[in-house]
Amino acid sequence: MKSRQSTLSHWQAHFSAQSRSGLSIKSYCEQHNLKKHQFTYYRNRMRKQKTCSAEPKLVPVVVANQKVLKVRINGIPFEFEGPISPRWMAELLHTMGELR
Repeated sequence: MKSRQSTLSHWQAHFSAQSRSGLSIKSYCEQHNLKKHQFTYYRNRMRKQKTCSAEPKLVPVVVANQKVLKVRINGIPFEFEGPISPRWMAELLHTMGELR
């Protein structure tokens, strides 16, 4: 019986190989005698674990001047005019982190 870690390592190796191969998931699974539904199940499961276990990151904030705040969250640029409540900004950052 395989351990949980060896099972995840097995699938991670296949995910990497499939990505490098340039083949569709269906074609890769057919060539490697894998069940497509298992491939997608473990891929989605591992993606979800990465999202859930991601540690919060500091976000660089650039203050262009006293009236405009420019910030980039998950690669999306935002520009705010006027005073911004730190609590509101923290909620925005938390929400944007959840959308990854």
